[in-house]
Amino acid sequence: MDALDEVQRADYDGVIYFPEGYRIATWKQVFLGEDQVPAAQVYLNEKAPLRASIVDQIVDQLYRYWNIQMSLNEIASAQQRIPLEPNWFVPDSVGSWEFFDEREPISSFDYYTVGMCVMFALFVVAFIASYGQLEKQQQVFQRVMLANVSPWVYMISKWVSGTLISFVQLIIVFTLSSLVYQTTFPTVLPFVVITIMFSITVGALAVLMTSFNYHFQITSLITVFSSGIVSILALVGGSFFDIGELSESLYRLGQWTPNGAALNSYLYLLSGGELSGLKATFYRLAFMSALFIGCAWLVFPKRGEAQ
Repeated sequence: MDALDEVQRADYDGVIYFPEGYRIATWKQVFLGEDQVPAAQVYLNEKAPLRASIVDQIVDQLYRYWNIQMSLNEIASAQQRIPLEPNWFVPDSVGSWEFFDEREPISSFDYYTVGMCVMFALFVVAFIASYGQLEKQQQVFQRVMLANVSPWVYMISKWVSGTLISFVQLIIVFTLSSLVYQTTFPTVLPFVVITIMFSITVGALAVLMTSFNYHFQITSLITVFSSGIVSILALVGGSFFDIGELSESLYRLGQWTPNGAALNSYLYLLSGGELSGLKATFYRLAFMSALFIGCAWLVFPKRGEAQ
C-alpha cells in the first residue's frame, strides 16, 4: 500500500488499485472457470469531481464490456462445443456492431458541404434587405402607397423573391457539390421538399429584415446581420462543427434556427433517412416562417407611416 499512498498524495484524478495476484486469478477465471478473483479498487479525487467522474465512467464501461464479452464467449463455446481461441476477446469473433436504423455514417465532406450551403443561404436575407434599402432611398414604397396598393403585396414580393433566390442558390450549390465532392442524396424528392421549406423560411426572414430596416431607420442593420448574426446562427446551427459535442443545450437551440433545422434534415437524408422522419423539422420551419411573417407585419410601416 506504500505505492498507493504515494500516488494518492500526488495530483491524480483517479487511481485503480489491483491487489497482488490479480492478473493470475483473472486468467484462471478465463481458462479454468475459477471465480476467485480479488476485487480491484478505484480511488477518485473528490477535489476534481468532473474529471473524477470521467475516470469512473471509463472504468465502469471497461468492466461492462469485459463482462459482456465473457458472457458471449461462454454462450458461443457452449453452443458450438469448441475450445476457447486466443483471440476470443476480439469483438468480431462474438458479434458485430449494427445500426438499428440502418443509416450510413456521414463523411466530413458531406457535413461541411451541407453546413456551408445552409449558412450561405442566410446571406440571401441581407441581399433582399439591401435591395429594400435601395428601394427605400428611391421612395419606391411611397409610390406603392400612393398607388393604393396594399403593403401585403410589397411584403409578399420580398417573400417570393427571397424564396426563389434561396432555392436556386441551394440547387446550384448542391449540384456542383455532387459533381465535385460526390455529395449526393439517395432520393431527390425529400431533398427538394426540405429545400423548398428552408427557402420559404429564408424568404420569410428576409421580409422580417426588410421590415426592421424600414421601421428602425438604421442603415447599418444589414451589415450587422451579414457580418455578425449570420455567424452566430451558423455557429449555433452547427455549420462550423457539431455543436452537440460542445453542449446539448446549444444543440437543442440550434434546432430552432432555420439553418440548424435544415442542416440536420439534409444530414438525415444523406444518411439514408426517409421523408416521413422529418415531420418535426417541417413543423419547426413552418412555425419559424409564420413567426417571421407575423413579426414583419407588426413592425412594417403602415399607410401614412412611411418616411
